[in-house]
This record gives sequence, C-alpha cells and structure tokens, in this order.
Amino acid sequence: MERIVEAVAIWLKQAGYQVVVVTTSRGLPSGTYHQNLRGVEVYRYPEYRLPFMESAVSPGMIGRVLSQQFDVLHVHGMTPTVTDVCILIGKLKRKPVLLSYHYDAETTGRLAVLLEAAYERFATPIVRLAEVLMVLSDSYARTSKVLQGVRDKLITVPAGVDLKKFSPASNEANQKTPTVLIAEHS
Repeated sequence: MERIVEAVAIWLKQAGYQVVVVTTSRGLPSGTYHQNLRGVEVYRYPEYRLPFMESAVSPGMIGRVLSQQFDVLHVHGMTPTVTDVCILIGKLKRKPVLLSYHYDAETTGRLAVLLEAAYERFATPIVRLAEVLMVLSDSYARTSKVLQGVRDKLITVPAGVDLKKFSPASNEANQKTPTVLIAEHS
C-alpha cells in the first residue's frame, strides 16, 4: 500500500497538483515527522495498536486530516478508526472522497471474530459515503464482505508496473521469448 501511495503522490505532483500525504510513523522511531519527498509534503504520526485487531489508531493523523485544507481526499485502507474517521472528515468538509480499499479489517482469536463481524456491519455504510471505491482486483471485490453492499461504486484499478525500473534488458544474443509468471492468491 505504501508503494502505491508513493507512486500516486509523485505522479500527481509531476502532473501539477499540490499533494499532501498524511500517514503513520510505522517503521520509524515513534514520533511526529514532517518531510518533503520529491516535492510531496509528508506528515507522519505515531500509531497506537487496538486490542484484538491488526490495526491501530493515530490521533495525530486524524488531527492533521481535520485541520488540513484540501479539494479531494484520497483515503487508503481499510483500517478501523483511521479510515472511518478520515472518510467522515471528508464528508463533513463537503469534499469528494476517493477510497482505495486494500483490505478488510483482520482479527485474531474468537472474540476478535465477533468484533470483525460487527465492524463489517459498521464499515459498509461508512465506505458507501465515498464517491468512488477503488480495488486492485475484481476477485477481491467479489470476496470482501464489506464491499458487497457497495458494488455500484466500485472500480478496479490493477497495480501497475514501473517500466523504467522493470523493463527487460536489451539483449540481442537472447532471442528467446520472455516468460512471465504471475502468481495471485485469491
């Protein structure tokens, strides 16, 4: 997900848009950071783990989205609390919201399974608030319980390949047709 956000942010910046990314400081020492990466403003905030869930809450991140001026809000998730609150903030500010839906909330343990079921019921109406929902594959759209009630807003945009980084080397000595292996778990 981080690579997708990075690629989209850089592409938008190169296309002339002002881009601000608000995220967590995961992978860095816990703290608040402000960076300028290739012309993109990036704000990073600490996150705090939620019990029974593979997700976290980031009050600083939510505060930044609340205070930030923007014309369009592009949310990536689905992280319980953070994604939900960001979508609600976008709607309260009367701005269009695009949600790139990468995954359903994941849980562990018996109690967690009950929490997951409850969250699915809560998440669907929140997700419906977005003007557009993007997924990476049709198979994921079919299997996500949350997305079943929002199929009319779904578009599939597969992750691309940066041809500048991943193009076959020119090798005239090797006339063999290249073989491509694609592995998908669905």
